[in-house]
Amino acid sequence: VAHQVQDLRWLKVLTWTFVALGAFYVIGRLVPTGFIDRIYNIGFSAGSMFWTWFVALAFSQAFLNRKLLLRWRIILFGVVLIALYVAYFQAGDWKSGWIPPLVAIATIVGFRYLRPALVLIPFAIIPLYSFAIEIINTDLYSWITRLEAWRIVIEIVKVNPILGLGFGNYYWITPLFPILGWEVSFNSHNQYVDILAQTGILGLACFLWFFWEMGRLGWRMRNRVPAGFPRAYAYGALGGIAGTLVASTLVDWVLPFVYNLGLNGFRASVIVWIFLGGLVGLNQIYQEDTN
Repeated sequence: VAHQVQDLRWLKVLTWTFVALGAFYVIGRLVPTGFIDRIYNIGFSAGSMFWTWFVALAFSQAFLNRKLLLRWRIILFGVVLIALYVAYFQAGDWKSGWIPPLVAIATIVGFRYLRPALVLIPFAIIPLYSFAIEIINTDLYSWITRLEAWRIVIEIVKVNPILGLGFGNYYWITPLFPILGWEVSFNSHNQYVDILAQTGILGLACFLWFFWEMGRLGWRMRNRVPAGFPRAYAYGALGGIAGTLVASTLVDWVLPFVYNLGLNGFRASVIVWIFLGGLVGLNQIYQEDTN
């Protein structure tokens, strides 16, 4: 994407096409007939990265793009609210559908108003802690099994902690380590643990380094690019990155594990790489303009 997006026009086309298709889907979810799910592939619509990046990009444009007509900004705000309503009230048990988008929104607002946000952080710690405990208590068995799975997978990785066990291999070793009394194959349901198990500490370090650099790039660009669509996109990418990192603790949404989300999961996870490529392209566009 970074190589293909050579001017702002194509980044706008890419972004607004995604937002329009996403808006059509979330509005369609309000219709009880369920016709919309016959149009969109479940690997896309049930992927956390769709919800995370759709909300991040739509909200950032509505919130920060003052060059948009007011009615379009109101429409975008409305579509974001519909997306959150669908994700929370229609599928509230599916935490990956609404927690990462909320993190994306909080990141965009917090980075835009950084000083007030820093002042409010101490006052938000206790409410956020209570909220997290409540979320865990609503799905306690799932969290217990996840923690046990992480413990076992990390135990398996001790065989080769630097380079890991190779792609998909740990899945076939897990039956040797019963999970809550069951001798079955399972995966970790956590992007970081998956990467650690497959590619070791070295692979996980590279993964985190990549997102650190993308975050730094978005942070530098947020006030360097012009106001309007470019600046809103930079903030949206920062929100998307934050939401992506949180979603990665829940399931392997970014790099789907072959025996969990599988190749079908890439229908949604590719969104991350497309719009991060757009961030790199945006940087190149304005670097060329200033040289």
